[in-house]
Amino acid sequence: MVWHYDEPFADAAALNMFLLSRMVRSQVTVALAGEGSDELFGGYRRYQFEKVIRSLGRFGSGLCMLVRALHLSRVAWGPRRFQVVLRAMERRGAPARYSSYLESEIPIETVLKPEWLRRVAVETCIQECYPDELDTGTVSHLCLADQQFWLPGTYLEKSDKGGMAHGLEIRVPFLDNEVIEFANTLPDNQRIRGRNQKWLLKRAFRDLLPAEVFHRFKRGFGVPVSRWLRNELREYYLDHVLSSRASVNRYLQMPNLEAYFRDHLRGARDYSGLLWKCLILEIWLRHFERRFQRPDTRPSSVCNSASGWQRGPADSVDDNCLFRPIARRCGGA
Repeated sequence: MVWHYDEPFADAAALNMFLLSRMVRSQVTVALAGEGSDELFGGYRRYQFEKVIRSLGRFGSGLCMLVRALHLSRVAWGPRRFQVVLRAMERRGAPARYSSYLESEIPIETVLKPEWLRRVAVETCIQECYPDELDTGTVSHLCLADQQFWLPGTYLEKSDKGGMAHGLEIRVPFLDNEVIEFANTLPDNQRIRGRNQKWLLKRAFRDLLPAEVFHRFKRGFGVPVSRWLRNELREYYLDHVLSSRASVNRYLQMPNLEAYFRDHLRGARDYSGLLWKCLILEIWLRHFERRFQRPDTRPSSVCNSASGWQRGPADSVDDNCLFRPIARRCGGA
C-alpha cells in the first residue's frame, strides 16, 4: 500500500480505501465517491467551533488566553474531540488554531529534530485563506481553505491512488465545476445552521433519502489503529520504528517517540495518529532507500518471524506484512 501511494501518506483511512477499491474493482471499473461535499457545503465540526469562537469576539479571545495560561491542552482526560478543541484554543491566531485541527495529537516540534522544523509550514498555507481578520463569513473562508489545502492533499489523493492501485477509476460528482461555483456563493447559514452541518445539501435530498441518513451521527472512515498498536502491531512497531537501525532516526527525536509509545501502550493517552504517521514514514523511507522497486507481495522470510521484520540480503521491504498480523486476528487473508 505504501508503495502505491508513492509518498509517506499517513491517513490511516487509506488502508480502507485501498482494500475497498480492490473489492469494488472485482465488479466494476468506475465508481463514484462523495469527496468534496464537506468542503463545499460545510460538513465539519471544526467549522462550527470556529464560528462560535469568532462570534464570541473578545470573550472568545479571552477564553483562548485562559486555555493557554492553564495549559489545559495537556489534560489526558475527556473525549478526544474535547482534547482537540483545547489544543486548538491554545494556539495564537486563527491560522495556527485551525492548522492544529489537521495535526496529530501533539505539536510536531516535539517529535521532529530541530533541523527539520523550519521546513514545516502548515500555518503559512492557511494564512491567506483564513486570516485573523475576516471580511465575510467564517465558514465560507474555512471551506475555501480546505478546498485548496485539505481536500486535494488528503482526500482526493487517498481515493485516486487507492483506486488506481487496482485499476479502479473513482469519480467525484460533487467537484463538478458548476457545483463548486454554486456552493462557493452560499452564505454561512445555508451551510451550517445551528447544529446542522451541510444544511442546504441535506434539504435538497430530503425527499430522496431515508430520514435516518440525515439524523445519524457523522462517522469518518475510521481504522482501529489505536487498538492495533497496543496489540497486533506492538512487536512490529518496536522492531521497525523504535529500532536503532530504523530509517526515521535521522528525522525524529526517538526518546520522545518512545515515551509516547509507552504512554499509548499503557492507555495514558491516545497517540495513535502520531505513531501511525511515524510507522508509515519508516516504511516509505525503506522503499526510498531501495529506489522504489515494486515490492514482492508473495509470502517471504521478511514476515516469518513473530517479532516482525528481518533484513534479508537485498534489504527487502514488504509493507504487506504489516497487515498480516491483523488479518490473522480478524480471520481474513
